[in-house]
Amino acid sequence: MKRFSSPFFVSFLLGILLYFPFLPDRYTWQNQGGDAGDFLTAILTNGVPHPTGYPLYLVLGGLFQKLPFHNPYWKGAFFSAFCMALAAGLLALWVEKVILKGKSLASLVGVVAAFLWLSTSLVWSQALIVEVHGLHALMVMIWIWWASALLGEISVPLWMLSLLSVMAGLGVGNHVSIGLLFPVVMWAFFSFWKKTSLKETSVQAVLFCLGLFIYGVLPIRAQALPPVNWGGASDWEGFWWLVSGKLYRGMIFDVNAGQFVSRLSAFSSLWVKDFRVWGVILAIFGLVISVPWRVGKILLWTFLAFVLFSLGYAVEDSQVYLIPAWMVLSIWLAVGVMEILKWKWKAFPVGWVLLGIFFLWSAWNLPQVARQVDVRGKEDAALFAEKALQSFPLNAFVVTLKDQDTFPLWYYHFGLSYRPDIRLIVLPLTPFSWYRQSLQKAYPDLQYPPAGVEGSAWGELLLELNANRSICRTSVETQPAIYVTYACQNN
Repeated sequence: MKRFSSPFFVSFLLGILLYFPFLPDRYTWQNQGGDAGDFLTAILTNGVPHPTGYPLYLVLGGLFQKLPFHNPYWKGAFFSAFCMALAAGLLALWVEKVILKGKSLASLVGVVAAFLWLSTSLVWSQALIVEVHGLHALMVMIWIWWASALLGEISVPLWMLSLLSVMAGLGVGNHVSIGLLFPVVMWAFFSFWKKTSLKETSVQAVLFCLGLFIYGVLPIRAQALPPVNWGGASDWEGFWWLVSGKLYRGMIFDVNAGQFVSRLSAFSSLWVKDFRVWGVILAIFGLVISVPWRVGKILLWTFLAFVLFSLGYAVEDSQVYLIPAWMVLSIWLAVGVMEILKWKWKAFPVGWVLLGIFFLWSAWNLPQVARQVDVRGKEDAALFAEKALQSFPLNAFVVTLKDQDTFPLWYYHFGLSYRPDIRLIVLPLTPFSWYRQSLQKAYPDLQYPPAGVEGSAWGELLLELNANRSICRTSVETQPAIYVTYACQNN
Protein backbone atom coordinates (compact mmCIF):
# COMPACT_ATOMS: atom_id res chain seq x y z
CA MET A 1 0.00 0.00 0.00
CA LYS A 2 2.88 2.35 0.72
CA ARG A 3 4.25 1.76 -2.77
CA PHE A 4 0.84 2.15 -4.38
CA SER A 5 0.14 5.40 -2.56
CA SER A 6 3.49 6.92 -3.51
CA PRO A 7 3.36 10.19 -5.46
CA PHE A 8 4.45 8.32 -8.59
CA PHE A 9 1.40 6.06 -8.76
CA VAL A 10 -1.04 8.72 -7.60
CA SER A 11 0.18 11.21 -10.22
CA PHE A 12 0.23 8.58 -12.95
CA LEU A 13 -3.37 7.59 -12.16
CA LEU A 14 -4.42 11.25 -12.06
CA GLY A 15 -2.95 11.71 -15.52
CA ILE A 16 -4.77 8.68 -16.91
CA LEU A 17 -8.05 9.73 -15.31
CA LEU A 18 -7.65 13.28 -16.63
CA TYR A 19 -6.78 12.33 -20.21
CA PHE A 20 -8.56 9.03 -20.86
CA PRO A 21 -12.10 10.46 -21.29
CA PHE A 22 -10.82 12.95 -23.90
CA LEU A 23 -8.88 10.58 -26.16
CA PRO A 24 -9.98 10.99 -29.80
CA ASP A 25 -10.34 8.23 -32.36
CA ARG A 26 -10.34 10.43 -35.46
CA TYR A 27 -7.47 12.25 -37.17
CA THR A 28 -7.35 15.96 -36.37
CA TRP A 29 -5.22 18.96 -37.27
CA GLN A 30 -6.09 20.59 -33.94
CA ASN A 31 -3.49 21.05 -31.16
CA GLN A 32 -0.72 21.06 -33.80
CA GLY A 33 -1.50 17.40 -34.49
CA GLY A 34 -0.93 17.40 -38.23
CA ASP A 35 2.12 15.09 -38.15
CA ALA A 36 0.01 12.19 -36.87
CA GLY A 37 -0.47 10.74 -40.34
CA ASP A 38 3.27 10.59 -40.95
CA PHE A 39 3.97 8.88 -37.61
CA LEU A 40 1.07 6.44 -37.82
CA THR A 41 1.78 5.48 -41.41
CA ALA A 42 5.43 4.83 -40.53
CA ILE A 43 4.38 2.68 -37.57
CA LEU A 44 1.73 0.73 -39.48
CA THR A 45 3.93 0.08 -42.55
CA ASN A 46 7.31 -0.35 -40.80
CA GLY A 47 8.40 2.90 -42.40
CA VAL A 48 10.54 5.86 -41.36
CA PRO A 49 8.89 9.24 -40.55
CA HIS A 50 10.30 12.71 -41.16
CA PRO A 51 13.63 13.75 -39.62
CA THR A 52 15.00 12.83 -37.19
CA GLY A 53 13.36 9.43 -37.63
CA TYR A 54 12.22 8.97 -33.98
CA PRO A 55 13.18 5.26 -33.68
CA LEU A 56 12.20 4.90 -30.02
CA TYR A 57 8.79 6.37 -30.75
CA LEU A 58 8.37 3.93 -33.65
CA VAL A 59 9.22 0.90 -31.50
CA LEU A 60 7.07 1.83 -28.51
CA GLY A 61 4.27 3.22 -30.67
CA GLY A 62 4.23 -0.08 -32.54
CA LEU A 63 3.74 -1.93 -29.25
CA PHE A 64 0.72 0.23 -28.42
CA GLN A 65 -0.74 -0.53 -31.86
CA LYS A 66 -0.94 -4.18 -30.77
CA LEU A 67 -3.59 -3.34 -28.18
CA PRO A 68 -6.64 -5.53 -28.99
CA PHE A 69 -9.15 -2.69 -28.94
CA HIS A 70 -9.95 0.59 -30.71
CA ASN A 71 -8.50 2.01 -33.92
CA PRO A 72 -4.90 3.04 -34.72
CA TYR A 73 -5.44 6.76 -34.10
CA TRP A 74 -6.92 6.20 -30.63
CA LYS A 75 -4.05 3.86 -29.74
CA GLY A 76 -1.54 6.49 -30.84
CA ALA A 77 -3.25 9.16 -28.74
CA PHE A 78 -3.38 6.77 -25.78
CA PHE A 79 0.38 6.28 -26.14
CA SER A 80 0.87 10.05 -25.81
CA ALA A 81 -1.39 10.24 -22.76
CA PHE A 82 0.26 7.21 -21.13
CA CYS A 83 3.76 8.72 -21.54
CA MET A 84 2.64 12.11 -20.22
CA ALA A 85 1.09 10.43 -17.16
CA LEU A 86 4.31 8.46 -16.52
CA ALA A 87 6.31 11.68 -16.79
CA ALA A 88 4.01 13.26 -14.19
CA GLY A 89 4.61 10.31 -11.87
CA LEU A 90 8.38 10.70 -12.15
CA LEU A 91 8.05 14.45 -11.63
CA ALA A 92 6.05 14.01 -8.43
CA LEU A 93 8.47 11.39 -7.09
CA TRP A 94 11.48 13.58 -7.95
CA VAL A 95 9.94 16.52 -6.10
CA GLU A 96 9.42 14.32 -3.05
CA LYS A 97 12.78 12.50 -3.02
CA VAL A 98 15.23 14.98 -4.52
CA ILE A 99 13.84 18.48 -4.10
CA LEU A 100 11.98 18.21 -0.79
CA LYS A 101 14.04 15.30 0.61
CA GLY A 102 11.04 13.44 1.98
CA LYS A 103 9.89 16.24 4.30
CA SER A 104 6.46 16.28 5.80
CA LEU A 105 3.84 16.88 3.08
CA ALA A 106 6.50 16.37 0.37
CA SER A 107 4.47 13.59 -1.25
CA LEU A 108 1.34 15.75 -1.36
CA VAL A 109 3.22 18.73 -2.78
CA GLY A 110 4.80 16.49 -5.43
CA VAL A 111 1.39 15.24 -6.53
CA VAL A 112 0.03 18.79 -6.63
CA ALA A 113 2.95 19.95 -8.79
CA ALA A 114 2.47 17.00 -11.16
CA PHE A 115 -1.26 17.60 -11.47
CA LEU A 116 -0.79 21.30 -12.16
CA TRP A 117 1.66 20.38 -14.94
CA LEU A 118 -0.72 17.76 -16.36
CA SER A 119 -3.63 20.18 -16.40
CA THR A 120 -1.91 23.04 -18.25
CA SER A 121 -3.32 23.66 -21.71
CA LEU A 122 0.10 23.13 -23.31
CA VAL A 123 0.71 19.68 -21.80
CA TRP A 124 -2.91 18.53 -21.97
CA SER A 125 -3.20 19.46 -25.65
CA GLN A 126 -0.20 17.31 -26.60
CA ALA A 127 -1.36 14.37 -24.48
CA LEU A 128 -4.48 13.98 -26.62
CA ILE A 129 -2.93 13.69 -30.09
CA VAL A 130 -0.56 11.39 -31.93
CA GLU A 131 2.77 13.12 -31.37
CA VAL A 132 6.25 12.56 -29.90
CA HIS A 133 6.00 15.14 -27.13
CA GLY A 134 4.50 12.87 -24.47
CA LEU A 135 7.40 10.44 -24.83
CA HIS A 136 9.80 13.39 -24.99
CA ALA A 137 8.51 14.69 -21.66
CA LEU A 138 9.00 11.25 -20.13
CA MET A 139 12.57 11.06 -21.42
CA VAL A 140 13.41 14.56 -20.17
CA MET A 141 12.26 13.51 -16.73
CA ILE A 142 14.41 10.37 -16.93
CA TRP A 143 17.40 12.53 -17.85
CA ILE A 144 16.76 14.74 -14.80
CA TRP A 145 16.67 11.64 -12.59
CA TRP A 146 19.86 10.39 -14.25
CA ALA A 147 21.74 13.66 -13.69
CA SER A 148 20.53 13.80 -10.07
CA ALA A 149 21.78 10.24 -9.44
CA LEU A 150 25.17 10.98 -11.01
CA LEU A 151 25.49 14.10 -8.84
CA GLY A 152 24.68 12.04 -5.75
CA GLU A 153 21.57 14.08 -4.97
CA ILE A 154 19.72 10.81 -4.52
CA SER A 155 21.17 7.46 -3.57
CA VAL A 156 20.34 4.68 -6.04
CA PRO A 157 21.81 1.19 -6.39
CA LEU A 158 24.31 0.66 -9.19
CA TRP A 159 21.88 -1.42 -11.25
CA MET A 160 19.35 1.42 -11.21
CA LEU A 161 21.94 4.00 -12.22
CA SER A 162 22.99 1.69 -15.06
CA LEU A 163 19.36 1.34 -16.15
CA LEU A 164 18.97 5.12 -16.13
CA SER A 165 22.09 5.46 -18.31
CA VAL A 166 20.70 3.05 -20.92
CA MET A 167 17.28 4.71 -20.85
CA ALA A 168 18.89 8.14 -21.25
CA GLY A 169 20.60 6.87 -24.40
CA LEU A 170 17.32 5.50 -25.67
CA GLY A 171 15.75 8.91 -25.03
CA VAL A 172 17.94 10.45 -27.72
CA GLY A 173 16.11 8.12 -30.09
CA ASN A 174 12.86 9.97 -29.57
CA HIS A 175 13.69 13.64 -29.96
CA VAL A 176 17.21 15.00 -30.40
CA SER A 177 16.34 18.26 -28.62
CA ILE A 178 16.97 16.32 -25.43
CA GLY A 179 20.61 17.01 -26.27
CA LEU A 180 20.02 20.48 -24.82
CA LEU A 181 20.56 18.76 -21.46
CA PHE A 182 24.06 17.50 -22.35
CA PRO A 183 25.88 20.33 -20.48
CA VAL A 184 24.28 19.45 -17.13
CA VAL A 185 24.87 15.75 -17.77
CA MET A 186 28.55 16.37 -18.51
CA TRP A 187 28.78 18.31 -15.25
CA ALA A 188 27.09 15.42 -13.46
CA PHE A 189 29.49 12.91 -15.07
CA PHE A 190 32.47 14.98 -13.92
CA SER A 191 31.09 15.02 -10.36
CA PHE A 192 30.48 11.25 -10.52
CA TRP A 193 34.05 10.68 -11.73
CA LYS A 194 35.47 12.64 -8.78
CA LYS A 195 33.41 10.59 -6.30
CA THR A 196 34.04 7.18 -7.84
CA SER A 197 36.59 6.33 -10.52
CA LEU A 198 37.24 6.72 -14.22
CA LYS A 199 36.33 3.06 -14.73
CA GLU A 200 32.85 3.38 -13.18
CA THR A 201 32.24 6.62 -15.03
CA SER A 202 33.28 5.02 -18.31
CA VAL A 203 30.89 2.12 -17.70
CA GLN A 204 27.96 4.54 -17.37
CA ALA A 205 29.06 6.38 -20.51
CA VAL A 206 29.23 3.09 -22.45
CA LEU A 207 25.76 2.12 -21.20
CA PHE A 208 24.44 5.48 -22.41
CA CYS A 209 26.00 4.87 -25.83
CA LEU A 210 24.43 1.41 -25.83
CA GLY A 211 21.01 3.08 -25.73
CA LEU A 212 21.90 5.04 -28.86
CA PHE A 213 21.86 1.81 -30.84
CA ILE A 214 18.09 2.27 -31.04
CA TYR A 215 18.91 4.24 -34.18
CA GLY A 216 19.79 0.93 -35.81
CA VAL A 217 16.05 0.46 -36.26
CA LEU A 218 16.03 3.10 -39.01
CA PRO A 219 18.36 1.50 -41.61
CA ILE A 220 16.71 -1.88 -41.02
CA ARG A 221 13.30 -0.39 -41.83
CA ALA A 222 14.63 1.70 -44.71
CA GLN A 223 16.17 -1.35 -46.36
CA ALA A 224 12.72 -2.64 -47.34
CA LEU A 225 11.80 0.64 -49.13
CA PRO A 226 8.51 1.20 -47.27
CA PRO A 227 6.08 3.76 -48.74
CA VAL A 228 7.07 6.30 -46.07
CA ASN A 229 10.86 6.24 -45.99
CA TRP A 230 12.28 9.68 -45.28
CA GLY A 231 15.97 9.98 -46.06
CA GLY A 232 16.44 6.46 -47.38
CA ALA A 233 18.47 5.66 -44.26
CA SER A 234 19.76 2.31 -45.53
CA ASP A 235 23.07 4.01 -46.49
CA TRP A 236 25.24 6.34 -44.43
CA GLU A 237 24.46 9.48 -46.43
CA GLY A 238 20.70 9.01 -46.08
CA PHE A 239 21.00 7.96 -42.44
CA TRP A 240 22.96 11.08 -41.51
CA TRP A 241 20.62 13.34 -43.50
CA LEU A 242 17.74 11.90 -41.49
CA VAL A 243 19.09 11.77 -37.93
CA SER A 244 20.93 15.10 -38.14
CA GLY A 245 17.71 16.87 -39.09
CA LYS A 246 19.38 18.55 -42.07
CA LEU A 247 15.97 19.43 -43.49
CA TYR A 248 15.19 21.64 -40.47
CA ARG A 249 18.65 22.79 -39.40
CA GLY A 250 18.29 26.18 -41.02
CA MET A 251 15.19 26.91 -38.92
CA ILE A 252 17.05 26.79 -35.59
CA PHE A 253 17.39 30.35 -34.22
CA ASP A 254 16.14 31.69 -37.55
CA VAL A 255 13.88 34.41 -36.17
CA ASN A 256 14.47 38.13 -36.33
CA ALA A 257 14.32 40.51 -33.36
CA GLY A 258 10.68 41.42 -33.94
CA GLN A 259 9.61 37.78 -34.12
CA PHE A 260 11.62 36.97 -31.02
CA VAL A 261 9.93 39.74 -29.02
CA SER A 262 6.51 38.63 -30.28
CA ARG A 263 7.22 35.03 -29.27
CA LEU A 264 8.51 36.13 -25.88
CA SER A 265 5.27 38.01 -25.30
CA ALA A 266 3.26 34.93 -26.31
CA PHE A 267 5.39 32.79 -23.97
CA SER A 268 4.67 35.12 -21.06
CA SER A 269 0.95 35.11 -21.80
CA LEU A 270 0.87 31.31 -22.00
CA TRP A 271 2.76 31.03 -18.70
CA VAL A 272 0.21 33.23 -16.93
CA LYS A 273 -2.69 31.46 -18.65
CA ASP A 274 -1.50 27.97 -17.69
CA PHE A 275 -0.28 28.66 -14.14
CA ARG A 276 -2.37 31.69 -13.18
CA VAL A 277 -0.82 34.77 -11.59
CA TRP A 278 -0.41 33.06 -8.23
CA GLY A 279 1.31 30.11 -9.88
CA VAL A 280 3.74 32.45 -11.64
CA ILE A 281 4.56 34.15 -8.34
CA LEU A 282 5.04 30.81 -6.57
CA ALA A 283 7.29 29.54 -9.37
CA ILE A 284 9.48 32.66 -9.25
CA PHE A 285 9.63 32.28 -5.46
CA GLY A 286 10.70 28.65 -5.87
CA LEU A 287 13.30 29.62 -8.49
CA VAL A 288 14.94 32.10 -6.11
CA ILE A 289 15.01 29.53 -3.31
CA SER A 290 16.34 26.63 -5.42
CA VAL A 291 19.03 28.37 -7.51
CA PRO A 292 21.82 27.80 -4.95
CA TRP A 293 21.11 24.06 -4.89
CA ARG A 294 22.92 21.75 -7.30
CA VAL A 295 19.63 20.32 -8.58
CA GLY A 296 18.40 23.89 -8.77
CA LYS A 297 21.08 24.55 -11.38
CA ILE A 298 19.83 21.55 -13.38
CA LEU A 299 16.35 23.04 -13.30
CA LEU A 300 17.50 26.51 -14.30
CA TRP A 301 19.50 25.16 -17.25
CA THR A 302 16.61 22.98 -18.41
CA PHE A 303 14.21 25.90 -18.27
CA LEU A 304 16.45 28.36 -20.11
CA ALA A 305 17.60 25.85 -22.74
CA PHE A 306 14.13 24.79 -23.81
CA VAL A 307 12.65 28.30 -23.60
CA LEU A 308 15.39 29.71 -25.83
CA PHE A 309 15.08 26.78 -28.24
CA SER A 310 11.33 27.31 -28.48
CA LEU A 311 11.67 31.05 -28.99
CA GLY A 312 14.32 30.66 -31.68
CA TYR A 313 13.01 27.65 -33.64
CA ALA A 314 11.27 29.02 -36.73
CA VAL A 315 8.36 26.60 -36.96
CA GLU A 316 4.68 27.27 -36.33
CA ASP A 317 4.36 24.81 -33.45
CA SER A 318 7.53 25.85 -31.60
CA GLN A 319 5.59 26.38 -28.35
CA VAL A 320 5.30 22.59 -27.84
CA TYR A 321 9.01 22.57 -27.01
CA LEU A 322 8.13 24.47 -23.84
CA ILE A 323 6.76 21.30 -22.23
CA PRO A 324 10.05 20.56 -20.36
CA ALA A 325 10.17 24.21 -19.27
CA TRP A 326 6.62 23.80 -17.91
CA MET A 327 7.92 20.80 -15.91
CA VAL A 328 10.52 23.04 -14.31
CA LEU A 329 7.92 25.71 -13.55
CA SER A 330 5.82 23.08 -11.78
CA ILE A 331 8.81 21.98 -9.71
CA TRP A 332 9.66 25.56 -8.80
CA LEU A 333 6.02 26.01 -7.88
CA ALA A 334 6.32 23.01 -5.53
CA VAL A 335 9.30 24.63 -3.80
CA GLY A 336 7.31 27.82 -3.41
CA VAL A 337 4.36 25.89 -2.01
CA MET A 338 6.50 24.29 0.70
CA GLU A 339 7.72 27.68 1.79
CA ILE A 340 4.27 29.28 1.71
CA LEU A 341 2.85 26.51 3.90
CA LYS A 342 5.04 27.77 6.73
CA TRP A 343 3.47 31.23 6.72
CA LYS A 344 1.42 32.04 9.81
CA TRP A 345 0.08 35.13 11.47
CA LYS A 346 0.00 34.32 15.16
CA ALA A 347 -1.78 30.93 15.00
CA PHE A 348 -3.62 31.63 11.76
CA PRO A 349 -2.34 29.48 8.80
CA VAL A 350 -1.98 32.26 6.23
CA GLY A 351 -0.05 30.01 3.83
CA TRP A 352 -2.73 27.31 3.78
CA VAL A 353 -5.45 29.88 3.09
CA LEU A 354 -3.53 31.50 0.22
CA LEU A 355 -2.77 28.13 -1.34
CA GLY A 356 -6.37 27.03 -0.88
CA ILE A 357 -7.54 30.04 -2.87
CA PHE A 358 -4.97 29.33 -5.61
CA PHE A 359 -5.96 25.67 -5.97
CA LEU A 360 -9.68 26.43 -5.92
CA TRP A 361 -9.16 28.98 -8.66
CA SER A 362 -7.14 26.45 -10.67
CA ALA A 363 -9.87 23.82 -10.23
CA TRP A 364 -12.52 26.36 -11.28
CA ASN A 365 -10.66 26.93 -14.56
CA LEU A 366 -10.16 23.21 -15.27
CA PRO A 367 -13.37 22.76 -17.34
CA GLN A 368 -12.44 25.75 -19.47
CA VAL A 369 -9.01 24.25 -20.23
CA ALA A 370 -10.65 20.89 -21.02
CA ARG A 371 -12.97 22.50 -23.56
CA GLN A 372 -10.06 24.30 -25.16
CA VAL A 373 -7.85 21.20 -25.67
CA ASP A 374 -10.63 18.68 -26.39
CA VAL A 375 -10.24 17.43 -29.98
CA ARG A 376 -13.11 14.95 -29.99
CA GLY A 377 -15.49 15.92 -32.75
CA LYS A 378 -12.86 18.14 -34.40
CA GLU A 379 -12.26 15.65 -37.19
CA ASP A 380 -11.14 18.12 -39.82
CA ALA A 381 -8.23 16.07 -41.17
CA ALA A 382 -10.21 12.81 -41.15
CA LEU A 383 -13.16 14.42 -42.94
CA PHE A 384 -10.91 15.88 -45.62
CA ALA A 385 -9.15 12.56 -46.28
CA GLU A 386 -12.33 10.49 -46.30
CA LYS A 387 -14.28 12.85 -48.52
CA ALA A 388 -11.40 13.24 -50.93
CA LEU A 389 -10.66 9.53 -51.19
CA GLN A 390 -14.31 8.76 -51.78
CA SER A 391 -14.50 11.23 -54.69
CA PHE A 392 -11.19 10.66 -56.51
CA PRO A 393 -11.69 8.93 -59.88
CA LEU A 394 -10.64 5.31 -60.25
CA ASN A 395 -6.86 4.84 -60.65
CA ALA A 396 -6.27 8.60 -60.35
CA PHE A 397 -3.00 10.35 -59.62
CA VAL A 398 -3.34 12.44 -56.44
CA VAL A 399 -0.70 15.17 -56.30
CA THR A 400 -0.08 16.81 -52.89
CA LEU A 401 2.11 19.74 -51.91
CA LYS A 402 2.31 20.10 -48.12
CA ASP A 403 2.16 18.18 -44.84
CA GLN A 404 -1.47 19.11 -44.24
CA ASP A 405 -2.74 17.40 -47.39
CA THR A 406 -0.11 14.63 -47.60
CA PHE A 407 -0.10 13.09 -44.12
CA PRO A 408 -3.86 12.41 -43.78
CA LEU A 409 -3.90 10.81 -47.23
CA TRP A 410 -0.79 8.74 -46.39
CA TYR A 411 -2.50 7.46 -43.25
CA TYR A 412 -5.66 6.34 -45.03
CA HIS A 413 -4.02 5.15 -48.25
CA PHE A 414 -0.91 3.38 -46.93
CA GLY A 415 -1.65 2.93 -43.22
CA LEU A 416 -5.27 1.74 -43.55
CA SER A 417 -5.00 0.43 -47.15
CA TYR A 418 -7.86 2.65 -48.28
CA ARG A 419 -8.27 3.24 -52.02
CA PRO A 420 -5.30 1.10 -53.16
CA ASP A 421 -6.12 2.00 -56.78
CA ILE A 422 -4.97 5.63 -56.54
CA ARG A 423 -1.36 6.74 -56.94
CA LEU A 424 -0.36 9.33 -54.35
CA ILE A 425 2.51 11.63 -55.39
CA VAL A 426 4.07 14.26 -53.08
CA LEU A 427 5.46 16.67 -55.66
CA PRO A 428 7.95 18.55 -53.40
CA LEU A 429 9.57 15.22 -52.43
CA THR A 430 10.18 14.00 -56.00
CA PRO A 431 13.63 15.69 -56.20
CA PHE A 432 14.84 13.26 -53.50
CA SER A 433 16.17 9.94 -54.79
CA TRP A 434 14.96 8.11 -51.67
CA TYR A 435 11.39 9.20 -52.33
CA ARG A 436 11.56 8.17 -55.98
CA GLN A 437 12.82 4.71 -54.94
CA SER A 438 9.95 4.30 -52.47
CA LEU A 439 7.44 5.31 -55.14
CA GLN A 440 8.77 2.71 -57.54
CA LYS A 441 8.49 0.04 -54.85
CA ALA A 442 4.96 1.13 -53.84
CA TYR A 443 3.64 1.53 -57.40
CA PRO A 444 5.54 -0.85 -59.70
CA ASP A 445 2.84 -0.59 -62.40
CA LEU A 446 3.71 3.00 -63.34
CA GLN A 447 6.03 4.15 -66.10
CA TYR A 448 8.87 6.18 -64.56
CA PRO A 449 11.18 8.84 -66.05
CA PRO A 450 14.51 7.55 -67.35
CA ALA A 451 17.74 7.85 -65.39
CA GLY A 452 19.20 11.35 -65.53
CA VAL A 453 15.91 13.16 -65.01
CA GLU A 454 15.94 14.74 -61.57
CA GLY A 455 14.57 17.67 -59.62
CA SER A 456 11.02 18.94 -59.78
CA ALA A 457 10.80 18.02 -63.47
CA TRP A 458 10.81 14.32 -62.51
CA GLY A 459 7.37 14.52 -60.89
CA GLU A 460 5.71 16.31 -63.78
CA LEU A 461 7.28 13.92 -66.29
CA LEU A 462 5.95 10.99 -64.25
CA LEU A 463 2.42 12.37 -64.73
CA GLU A 464 2.98 12.82 -68.46
CA LEU A 465 4.29 9.27 -68.90
CA ASN A 466 1.09 7.94 -67.32
CA ALA A 467 -1.33 10.24 -69.12
CA ASN A 468 -4.08 7.63 -69.16
CA ARG A 469 -4.81 8.39 -65.50
CA SER A 470 -6.88 11.27 -64.11
CA ILE A 471 -4.91 13.85 -62.10
CA CYS A 472 -6.23 15.35 -58.85
CA ARG A 473 -4.25 18.22 -57.32
CA THR A 474 -4.67 19.53 -53.78
CA SER A 475 -4.35 23.07 -52.48
CA VAL A 476 -3.72 24.06 -48.86
CA GLU A 477 -4.61 27.17 -46.89
CA THR A 478 -3.35 27.47 -43.30
CA GLN A 479 -4.81 30.83 -42.25
CA PRO A 480 -7.01 31.47 -40.36
CA ALA A 481 -7.41 27.68 -40.17
CA ILE A 482 -6.23 24.68 -42.16
CA TYR A 483 -8.37 24.13 -45.23
CA VAL A 484 -7.57 21.71 -48.06
CA THR A 485 -9.28 21.69 -51.45
CA TYR A 486 -8.70 19.54 -54.51
CA ALA A 487 -9.58 19.56 -58.18
CA CYS A 488 -9.50 16.63 -60.61
CA GLN A 489 -8.82 16.62 -64.35
CA ASN A 490 -10.19 13.54 -66.05
CA ASN A 491 -8.31 12.04 -68.98
